[in-house]
Amino acid sequence: MNSSSSSCVTHCRESVGRPSSARKLECSRPRTGWTRGYVSHPGIRRRAKAILDFLSTASSASSEFHIRGVFGNSPDTSKALRILLRTEKIRRSGVGGRADPFLYTVAGSRGDVVSA
Repeated sequence: MNSSSSSCVTHCRESVGRPSSARKLECSRPRTGWTRGYVSHPGIRRRAKAILDFLSTASSASSEFHIRGVFGNSPDTSKALRILLRTEKIRRSGVGGRADPFLYTVAGSRGDVVSA
């Protein structure tokens, strides 16, 4: 690390005037990352891009169960799917559950009906 870069050590100071058990670090450095939400996490962005690429090459709609089987049943997969839904890059059909599972397709794909 060079002298021009900064770290939390250069921006943080210990609170003075408190008993040692109540002291905490106060930091003047602006927070980054999670302050903008989990969308900024690079792992989730990569997972969302991979899911979008996967759905783009799929010949038909893919169930959430199948997507989780390919990418792992993890919170990152859930968050990536929700991000893609919120940004309207994919569409979801179905009620969810065993009888009528969620099916995902890329928004604007040939299976989507576009109304005028």
